[in-house]
Amino acid sequence: MLLVAFSLLAITVIANAVLAITVLASLKKQPYKYVFLSVLATVILWAVGDILMLTSDSTTTAYFGAQLFYIAPLFTPVLLWLFAIQFPENSRLKKIHIYSSVVALLLATIPLLINVNFIIYPIELAEPFNKINPRNPGFLLYGLFLIVFFLLVYITLLQKIRTLKGTARLQVLYTYFGVVLSSSLALVTNVAMPLLGYVTYVWLGPPFTLINTIAMFMAMFKYQLFEFKFVVLRLISYTFLILFISVTYTMIVVLLSASLTQSALQFDKSFYVTVIATLLVVFTVGNLRSKFDKYTNKIFFKDAYNSQELINQINSLLVSKNQLHDLIGRIALLIENNIKVTFCNYYINAAATVDFHIAGSNTTLFSKHEWHEVLEYVSGVSKKVIRIDDEDLPDTVKVAFKALGIELCVQMISSDVDVGYIIIGEKRSGNDYTKEDMQLLEIIADEVAIAVQNNLQFNEISQFNITLQKKIEEATKELQKSNEKLQKLDEAKDEFISMASHQLRTPLTSVKGYISMILEGDAGPVNDTQKRFLDQAFLSSQRMVYLIADLLNVSRLKTGKFVIEANPTYLPDVVESEINQLQETAKARELELVFTKPAEFVTLNLDETKIRQVIMNFVDNAIYYTPRGGRITVALKQLKNSIEYTVTDTGIGVPKKDQHHLFTKFYRAANAKKSRPDGTGLGLYMAKKVVIAQGGAMIFKTTEGKGSTFGFTFPIPETANE
Repeated sequence: MLLVAFSLLAITVIANAVLAITVLASLKKQPYKYVFLSVLATVILWAVGDILMLTSDSTTTAYFGAQLFYIAPLFTPVLLWLFAIQFPENSRLKKIHIYSSVVALLLATIPLLINVNFIIYPIELAEPFNKINPRNPGFLLYGLFLIVFFLLVYITLLQKIRTLKGTARLQVLYTYFGVVLSSSLALVTNVAMPLLGYVTYVWLGPPFTLINTIAMFMAMFKYQLFEFKFVVLRLISYTFLILFISVTYTMIVVLLSASLTQSALQFDKSFYVTVIATLLVVFTVGNLRSKFDKYTNKIFFKDAYNSQELINQINSLLVSKNQLHDLIGRIALLIENNIKVTFCNYYINAAATVDFHIAGSNTTLFSKHEWHEVLEYVSGVSKKVIRIDDEDLPDTVKVAFKALGIELCVQMISSDVDVGYIIIGEKRSGNDYTKEDMQLLEIIADEVAIAVQNNLQFNEISQFNITLQKKIEEATKELQKSNEKLQKLDEAKDEFISMASHQLRTPLTSVKGYISMILEGDAGPVNDTQKRFLDQAFLSSQRMVYLIADLLNVSRLKTGKFVIEANPTYLPDVVESEINQLQETAKARELELVFTKPAEFVTLNLDETKIRQVIMNFVDNAIYYTPRGGRITVALKQLKNSIEYTVTDTGIGVPKKDQHHLFTKFYRAANAKKSRPDGTGLGLYMAKKVVIAQGGAMIFKTTEGKGSTFGFTFPIPETANE
């Protein structure tokens, strides 16, 4: 008896756990699904409590099991009632339902949490089961609580059965019978019989829930309860097979052991018993499995098919060279045979084809007039998949569909062109179309629509390709002529820039030299005002010299004459001289220009003229693009393996959209054009070319509206300090 009880309770736990996993894996994400999962959890706890209460040889464990055994069932009918209210149309729970359930559970469970002896006398440890006896009036109140809430469940489900129709009604009907049968039997063994003094069979309460478990699985298999994936069905089938084999062979082992030993199982005999049982498993499990698969397929998998295999077969047809009408007819037969429908026909719009086309597995099913009636109905519906049981479908369409035996109508659209419709009848099994069925039919409709469009457009595309090739050849010739003209214009432009730069550089050098002589006093004493003006003139001429140098360097880059003339260069002196020249300009714009000359610094082989131009360009840009009152910090650092020169300002920054263009030729950011309209867009371009040509790298950081950092870094050669 103990072994039978333990086996049934173990099966109860496993079966309800499998049901819970199956429900959890379902496609629907409705609130009532999670309420039902809570119901299954209480059943599992009830079964575990049953095992602990009746079989434990520890008083503490037995009392803990008793609390589980008597508290868990209090939650079961309450949660079932909430589930019944919501299921299957996902009705909203009212506050009165929630509050009344919570209050009732608190009143019922708190006394049992404090002391389970409120409803039973102290547990007596015994063999094969521990003895329990109900204590009144506590146990009577406990039983009344269960009966009242189970009656609420029965009434709620009966109301749903009377009002619902179709598949939803059948789902509720299976649920109702499962709940009524399992709960009625459990109330008899766990409430009525103990009140009459019979407590021997209280362990049967949890196993009775297997009736409800089976009923729920039947509803899931036959009527897509919870809309779970079909891949789960096979898992469940094999799970039950394993359970059946485990229990059966366990009983065989025990019986063989008892018959061979006439006593408790011994190691020497148990070895032979195990061998015999194993041989039985080896020789029978194959047949059992095939039989099990046969019956489960027959009962549960009537509509099962391999969707991927069907798509592969259709794809194979689509790439074949069949005529359009024959192609569509063969695809219709594939749908009919795989999804097992009564018929599958196609209507191809006259606008999409040369002629009016009807194709499929049974093209004579409807007359031409009936075809036009169907199309007139569905043309006013905007949904891609039209079902006869859609709530928003007009009644006239539903009546027409029912009269013609149409269950589904799937629209075929390709590139916004209404190609036609797939008209499908009922399933031969009588079951509803699942979400997977409709998704598959949508995929097929899209593929067929594309095939139809491709078939009809093939000749048009071929002719268009010939015309297009001629146009391309003509356009290519025109482009070649235009390109030759542009190249000549570009060469003329480069020659002009080179010539103009050379012509401008000579007089500018002379102007710069004479200004320098005046500043140095060669023409007599210079007062402060004159010196300030002459400094600005000298700086402007210096800037013009740099601009001309940029233009010449751009021209040299184009002609391959850009040359780096590297010589030992002490950067601190170069930076300091450029900063000193620009201090007056910074002060005139009310800017703080800061530079701290490093005490020691490595001497590098650089083109001093070109690097000086880069240094000046960065500082000059910072001065022009920083508003009055801002700060410009120039830093020159010698790191372990490199040197770093940076100019950081608090200026306008560079917009994010302009940053990746910043170092290209003649490019200027939008905000820079507003601040300094006379810029050329060559400074940063040439700076990058000069730095990279000498083995360095650029430094650039910016935040629009907050400022920028421009600079460069050069590696220190190993021989630099030798």
